[in-house]
Amino acid sequence: DAFAKVVSTHSGCHLVLTGSKQHDYEKVMARVSERGLLSRVLHLGHVETRDLAAAYKLATIVVIPTLFESISIPIYEAFMIGLPVCASNVVALPEQVGDAGLLFDPVVTMDMAATIGKLLDDPALRRDLVARGSLRVASLTIERYAEQLRGLLDRAR
Repeated sequence: DAFAKVVSTHSGCHLVLTGSKQHDYEKVMARVSERGLLSRVLHLGHVETRDLAAAYKLATIVVIPTLFESISIPIYEAFMIGLPVCASNVVALPEQVGDAGLLFDPVVTMDMAATIGKLLDDPALRRDLVARGSLRVASLTIERYAEQLRGLLDRAR
């Protein structure tokens, strides 16, 4: 439903899904069909690591609309390849994204659609988030991890 709202204002927009057909896949695709969006939605299935960069290079933004994921590897992949991110404001994703992406409430269709639309509409914002994402992923070093772990252990004593 959020994608339908995005398409209503961004006529050239397409949605590419990855991953296996699990959980409510059939329900989701039935809803896509009901909304007349089948020609705008492509499900790639499982994407091999060697092909992943090519899939990302064809994207404008990465959207993570999860309800339960605590860490999202695609967020780091997007940061590394230079794509702006918008993600659900659930579990640990706000901490993972930090100031390098936009967050939305995954159960509020209008919030998700507005956040995606904002990112699609604003090239300067996309460039800013890409720069922030690059800095964020560059800060993920083994030394920084060790420092944070030491700090945590020191506080636990």
